[in-house]
Amino acid sequence: MNPRMKRFCRSRVAWHGRLAIALGVVVWFLTSPGYSFPLSPRGTPASARAQFRREMLEGHQRLSDRDYRGAIISFERAARADPTSPTAQRSLQFAKFELAYQSGLTNSGHHHWARAQADFAQALSIASRAGLVRESNLANTQLLLVQGERWMQAGAYSAAAESFARALAVSPRNPQAQAALITARYSAALAAGRAALDRGFLEVAAKYFREGLEYRPGDPEVRFQLTRLTQMETVTKEFNRNLKKANASLNAGRWNRARVALHGLARALELAQQAGLRSPALFHSRPLMPAYLNYAWGDWSAAFGLAQTARNPQDEARAAAFRRFLLVEERKAELRKYAWVLIVGYGLSLLLSLYAGLAKALRREASSFESTSPALSP
Repeated sequence: MNPRMKRFCRSRVAWHGRLAIALGVVVWFLTSPGYSFPLSPRGTPASARAQFRREMLEGHQRLSDRDYRGAIISFERAARADPTSPTAQRSLQFAKFELAYQSGLTNSGHHHWARAQADFAQALSIASRAGLVRESNLANTQLLLVQGERWMQAGAYSAAAESFARALAVSPRNPQAQAALITARYSAALAAGRAALDRGFLEVAAKYFREGLEYRPGDPEVRFQLTRLTQMETVTKEFNRNLKKANASLNAGRWNRARVALHGLARALELAQQAGLRSPALFHSRPLMPAYLNYAWGDWSAAFGLAQTARNPQDEARAAAFRRFLLVEERKAELRKYAWVLIVGYGLSLLLSLYAGLAKALRREASSFESTSPALSP
């Protein structure tokens, strides 16, 4: 190889070496974490980076102005300008959460419970997916409160109390949950006490009313119910005492003796009505008791008609015996009426005869006095 060819080869090798070194330097700069020319840190153009910052600032301003829909639009633009930015995605999800959450608060303030529940459920779903812990707790609390309010509206106070207790477990310092839980438990105790009182379970009713008094000390409604309960206990005791006597006499067929006890039952019922209470339901085990009471009140025709309504054989046999007794009593009453007519007539006739005899004796005495008296001189 001549010297000229050797110089040419060496120059070519040197040129390729310098080119390789230059390419290596360029690759190193491009892959270096601190490289910033002329692109943004995430590989976006400088114009996109400026748009990203502008949309983020505008979105946060709209959030502070409570323009949640506008904030969502701004954060969506920022996310398109920089799809890999976690800040844009988190801000976007937060704006969507705020939109659903504030809508739920508005609907719950207007007592639109169904719409509020849907809004809070959507807010909870958004916060859970985005990993927003605080916001997730807020939405969950409000969702449980709305569910409890819907149960309260339906009269299911125990279910409402359970929802409020769960809300208080999520947010222990929430005053709305605390007040709602007390109200639900008070309402549940009062409703259970009234139901027990209507069924005649006086001890159970007293237990529930005292429980309601624990939640609201001095509550006039609970004190009124406790007063009614005391009156009902008094009436029921008298009713039971007379009912026991009446049952013993009725079972033995001693109708006249049973009538005294039935009058006691009637007085107990009158006391219940005067106190504004429902009549004790203890005599419903005897379908003939209304007939017995009408007999005690002296309305025998009504008693006879009610005694004809018995259905089962046992009541039919007892009703037949009672009807026979009423027929006999009716005949006795008619005989007594005729006897009183005869006695009164006999008494009047006796008085008239005595009056006639006395008048006759007076006339005879007057005539004898005139005949024996001396004549007066002129």
